[in-house]
Amino acid sequence: MAAAYDAMTEDRPYRKGLPPEVAHQELRRHAGAQFFPEIVDAFIELHQSGELFKNFNEEELQMYVRPKEIRAA
Repeated sequence: MAAAYDAMTEDRPYRKGLPPEVAHQELRRHAGAQFFPEIVDAFIELHQSGELFKNFNEEELQMYVRPKEIRAA
């Protein structure tokens, strides 16, 4: 599910990445079919609260998190 979120929000040569709110809606839309609803809810809650990246060190943030998400966290 995290890979799906990443794929939706990353810019591609053929399209701009979706904003996080739109990607969250897509994850919710597919909860119960493609993704476990409880996992979707937990991921979105952690992402929106900034807790998802709380324990990352600076190197991990640079490696795994896009700058726009670091600012939002």
